[in-house]
Amino acid sequence: MGFEQVYEDVDLLECFKSARRDLENRGLLLCCQGARSNVFPSGMTRQMTDGRLAYSLEAGKELSDDDLVDIFAPADCSEVVSLEDQLSAMRDLFRMKRS
Repeated sequence: MGFEQVYEDVDLLECFKSARRDLENRGLLLCCQGARSNVFPSGMTRQMTDGRLAYSLEAGKELSDDDLVDIFAPADCSEVVSLEDQLSAMRDLFRMKRS
């Protein structure tokens, strides 16, 4: 059973997150780079690419343009996580307190 949904939001990343949320409610994960636990956007890159590119982060590693990934590019399904798990991984990486 298929469905079609149009997402309109401030940028592509927010549309992607909305699509992920809807799919997760159906028990599905998107196998895209933007759903990997260590992929997170920077504000400047998000503005410059309308949210299409984000960084693949590693603790202690300086970022470069080589770390940018297209959030819609395919990813191995073993590497993708839910939105909640992705946010938790980023909080852990940045050592932020949970609110």
